[in-house]
Amino acid sequence: IKRKRNKRRDYSLIFNVKEEEVALSQKEYLNNPKKFKALPGNIDLDSLTSAEGLVLPQHVGGDIGLRFLTSAEELVLPKSIGGSIYLWLLASAEGLVLPQHVGGDIDLRSLTSAEGLVLPESIGGSIYLNSLTSAEGLVLPQHVRGINLSSLTSAEDLVLPQLVGG
Repeated sequence: IKRKRNKRRDYSLIFNVKEEEVALSQKEYLNNPKKFKALPGNIDLDSLTSAEGLVLPQHVGGDIGLRFLTSAEELVLPKSIGGSIYLWLLASAEGLVLPQHVGGDIDLRSLTSAEGLVLPESIGGSIYLNSLTSAEGLVLPQHVRGINLSSLTSAEDLVLPQLVGG
């Protein structure tokens, strides 16, 4: 049954886009990024240090790896990410607009300030804010699997989620 399915058609229904707007692989997406609005798999762009000229699909079913991106300038993330998003070297949230929904983790381990950070209401995984020293301006989602605030020295104004964990 699975072999006879039209994957492109199936994903077009899931992501509510046209069949020709679905890339079935990162390689296909990278050949013509402006054409595709959905990619059911992962995007590994860890080699990028700048988002200049980067066009991401509106929907990514897997993870997005932008581990070595140092600035959110010109970064336009998808509306939804089914997996995790890795932004390891991002020190500032200035200009960062996170998706409305992230199914996995959000890893902002180098972020030093929560100023301007707007987290999604829905996060299926954990939030890694390892380098954050102050909770000022931080609004956490109501439900999250885990939170890493290991460098926090001031929890003033911090409101924890209603539910942490499964």
